[in-house]
Amino acid sequence: VPLKLKYRCVQPVVWMYSLDALLAILRSTLPQMLSQGDAHTQFWNELASIFEDFLFNDIPEGMELPMEKSSEYETHDIKLVEMIKRDILPTSTRAPKDFLEKLTAVLNRGSIHSIADHYEDAAVSARVPFRE
Repeated sequence: VPLKLKYRCVQPVVWMYSLDALLAILRSTLPQMLSQGDAHTQFWNELASIFEDFLFNDIPEGMELPMEKSSEYETHDIKLVEMIKRDILPTSTRAPKDFLEKLTAVLNRGSIHSIADHYEDAAVSARVPFRE
């Protein structure tokens, strides 16, 4: 739950520690889970939901995130994406198809957000209205 409440935690360190714990747990359990394929459907569904909830967590309305905090939070987002890149994608042939479809959707969503942010920044700096 702390990962889903990323921007709503009274103490940001709570979700940061939660992410570090999740990464440590996944490092030790992923090889075994991957060797069992579809045997643990609930695990894979929860993992896909955790990735999405954490990476696409909306900042509460009215909350301002200073640039240094934004950079710090992004560093933690990158930790999760790097783990996916390093520990899941190379072994994707052993992961359940449903999980991979959900994970691909999450990663694509991140790519789309990244591209949209880039063009929005360019439009603002060029004083051209941005349309989606």
